[in-house]
Amino acid sequence: MDSTAAAELRRRIKKFFSARSFYLGEQALGYLADQLTSLGGDRKQHQKVMKRVMQLVEQKGVESELLDLVCLKAILHEVNRQKKNESETLFKLENVVEWRRSIVEDRRRTSHHLVDSVGQSPWDKLSFDAYRQRFELIRMLVVQDVKHFDPIDSLLAHRGSKVCILAQLFRGTDGHFVAEDLSGCVRLHLGASTYEDGLYFEGGTYVFDGICSPDGNRLDVDQVTLPPVKQLSLCEAAVDGGERCAMRAELGRGSRGDPNDRIVLMSDVYLDDDRVMKALYHLLQGFSSSPPNIFVFCGRFISIQRAHGYMDQAAIAFRHFANILSEFSDKYCNTEFVLVPSADDAPPLQIFPRPSLLPVLQKCFKDAKNVHFAPNPCKLIFKDRHIVIYRDDMVEKLCRSAVFMPKNAKPSSIPKLFCDTIWAQRHFSPLPLFTNPIQPHFDPLFQLFPAPDALVIADRFNAFVESANDQRQLTLNPGPFSLGTHFEFQVYYPTLQRVEHSAYHEENSS
Repeated sequence: MDSTAAAELRRRIKKFFSARSFYLGEQALGYLADQLTSLGGDRKQHQKVMKRVMQLVEQKGVESELLDLVCLKAILHEVNRQKKNESETLFKLENVVEWRRSIVEDRRRTSHHLVDSVGQSPWDKLSFDAYRQRFELIRMLVVQDVKHFDPIDSLLAHRGSKVCILAQLFRGTDGHFVAEDLSGCVRLHLGASTYEDGLYFEGGTYVFDGICSPDGNRLDVDQVTLPPVKQLSLCEAAVDGGERCAMRAELGRGSRGDPNDRIVLMSDVYLDDDRVMKALYHLLQGFSSSPPNIFVFCGRFISIQRAHGYMDQAAIAFRHFANILSEFSDKYCNTEFVLVPSADDAPPLQIFPRPSLLPVLQKCFKDAKNVHFAPNPCKLIFKDRHIVIYRDDMVEKLCRSAVFMPKNAKPSSIPKLFCDTIWAQRHFSPLPLFTNPIQPHFDPLFQLFPAPDALVIADRFNAFVESANDQRQLTLNPGPFSLGTHFEFQVYYPTLQRVEHSAYHEENSS
């Protein structure tokens, strides 16, 4: 590069960083210019590297406006490391600290890392905030031109008239149902009401059409429907300005999916059951000729109830599993194994989010670098796909807690009703906090906004797959592996967004 071109490059570097209120020392400027020169004369490539450097400067929270040579070298080393990783399989497991949550206030969304900053806030205030956040999210996402929603505090002006409200359903102290929004609450008379297909429960946000009573204190409901939320593509682009789409496009350029990429999903894998372990061994043996990218094992991992001797039994079972993985370590050196606990696994906690398995059990896999211990729920990022995994028997809980569900509902129709409901609520555990306990300050973790590419509901209910449409993303349940006559699991193809039901039959093991 001649002196004129070198001077022009240094000028562009100075301009780029000064526009962002940062400045390079003379040595740092010369070093960066040399690094960019080694890439050739492609200005777009130079711009891309400088943007990466700036992103890392902001992420690391560099306080000084002057970047010296030592700081710049460390950042460029990180840039090079990330660039190398882009050519390999991108795999990341996010815990609750890394997970970004959406905070909705006044119909605007801000996003930041979810950290425990509860302070001395009382539990009832945190619970109220959780319900408010659920309602605010739906209020922000409903299609406003479909219906006009009257705030509850305006019902006195509509006495004896037909009204339509968007509100949360609760049970009042006198046992009657009430609808509540941010402006007030009103008693509901649901005796003659009809319902759109879906599952209706306390704490959910719904649309209530009916006649306001002459005194304005009661709403005689004619129809209850799920909230008409916007199409996924429209609601996310409108709120975050396409930031997620741009991030996905940038990520996809460095880690394009392969149609043969596979994630094997299993739930209720009893590691203390000889029959299950034999089936698991044969499955690993069968997949070894063409290993998938990821195995996801969801609890419950121990078949016996927690009692005296439980931890000893669990330690033996996990050591056995670790020995099996060790036997196949050469075959699966490029495969990641993820273990997601259920509420029945140690430590015994009946509140979500649930931490990963106990360290004493994790030690069984100390020599296996590709075994990962996830919390519940967790977010798995594979290449350009975001996958949320939740192990809980939510289908049964939602049906059992329903105020109304279609009388003609059959087991085969329940998966669609379930998926339509949770996606309309934009929450994959939408029951009240007293029914399915969630730490209130972590409730935004369970919001389906922004929407993942796939939602895995690891449930004891029969396996199902509900395809993506305008209102929801791919939703699947692998079903219980250890229960029933066959060992059922699912194979998910993230690039194709396709799922295959699979099963291992014992009679084929001979």
